[in-house]
Amino acid sequence: MDVKPTGETIARALREPRGYAIAIAVLASLATSLLIGLAIAWQNARAREAQVEQFGRATVKQLASLSVEPLIALDKIHLGVLVTRLADLDAVRLAAVLTLDDRVVATAGTESLEGAHEFTEPIGIEGEIAGYARVVVEDDAIGRSFSPGFAVWLMVALAGLMAGFVANYSHIYLFEPRPVEPIDEADEATAEAALQFLTVVNFFNQNRINATQRAEVLRHARDRLERVASATRNRLLDLPGTGWILQSQAKASDGDAGFDAFCAALAAAELLDELNADATHNPGIELVFRFGLHTSEVLASMDDIRKSDALQDALVLSAVAPDGSVAASAEAFERLLRPERLIVDELSNAVLQSLSTDRRDGCVIVSTIADAYRPVLDRLLDQLHGVQAGTTSRPSTF
Repeated sequence: MDVKPTGETIARALREPRGYAIAIAVLASLATSLLIGLAIAWQNARAREAQVEQFGRATVKQLASLSVEPLIALDKIHLGVLVTRLADLDAVRLAAVLTLDDRVVATAGTESLEGAHEFTEPIGIEGEIAGYARVVVEDDAIGRSFSPGFAVWLMVALAGLMAGFVANYSHIYLFEPRPVEPIDEADEATAEAALQFLTVVNFFNQNRINATQRAEVLRHARDRLERVASATRNRLLDLPGTGWILQSQAKASDGDAGFDAFCAALAAAELLDELNADATHNPGIELVFRFGLHTSEVLASMDDIRKSDALQDALVLSAVAPDGSVAASAEAFERLLRPERLIVDELSNAVLQSLSTDRRDGCVIVSTIADAYRPVLDRLLDQLHGVQAGTTSRPSTF
């Protein structure tokens, strides 16, 4: 069943700390990369200024030296050849020879100082100044541009994207709850449990199967549920006529036990749905499994669980659940620290008026885990597929 997040869930997702962590990581990466780019630009600018200064000084001195005798003789042809050859260089925008009263004797090139540097050198002999040599050097023709270039800015953008990617997936793999190893019976007896989660697995259409086939399907379904129980913090209890119960106790110190319970229920739903694709186990009709998840106080025995109002409410929830989905009570859903991790919808049904331990105005339908957190469920399913049915089964009674 495809469902969409409610408005409240979306609002919570926008406020989640992980989003801020990703934004900070991206901004920090971009700021660092930009500072590196600016440092490269500053270094290139300083290096180019030094190269322009060195080239300009050497060129204007050479022009002044070669222009001494032609200027004294007012040989404009010779001076014109000198400045023309010099202006032919890519790095020289203008070359000129001037008299002492700033009269131009010979010039070649473009008279513009934009993006260029000007250099002058006196022309003289034996201490007497006869005129000046003038050279305008093209900045862009010498050294590297002060701009870091396309490659550097591309790396800035890629660094920001990589920072967001790493922040997103490291959060999933480092901070998401993992399926925990089953604890021993003695540990369960001494655990400081604050509450328990009851997940009713309702084999909804088992009465449509003949007795022989039904027994075979029940056996295969139970084997799969035993895998779920052995890989998560759950016990598998039989519920004759309906199906089974996945029961888990949460310690007072475990603030996100609700997420583990929902993961176990969703994993069970996917594992049982595979029976429909297995020709050796399929009795010829589509098997329908529905799930109801509710909380209760810690109950001491199976008899207490079966007699409890909480179990009756979990049964009601499983009855209204869409096929293959989990109908969760409001109380169970409120145990989630970050409910935006689940894809949910709200359901109202007249049958829910019979609830006695939870609100009667509706329930929450959970179809799967949000895409960003899907690896959590995928790792659990990989673990379950690696467990051979029957090799790690656990007792179904207290």
